[in-house]
Amino acid sequence: MFEKRSKGVIESSDYTVVFHDGKSKGTSNEMKLLDKYNKPYEYYKFDRDEDWTVEMSDFDIDSI
Repeated sequence: MFEKRSKGVIESSDYTVVFHDGKSKGTSNEMKLLDKYNKPYEYYKFDRDEDWTVEMSDFDIDSI
């Protein structure tokens, strides 16, 4: 059900930032689709038990 939506989003994207707990099957599948469509992405794995705060300054969006 969600794969159709994921394909549409990925096909129309220029660049994707992936946040993954290492367990989610949906995110794993999206990463496979990113590879299949040869789309560039950044991957961040996080531990759900840790405080994980992201600031926009952590991303180098000027190089995209």
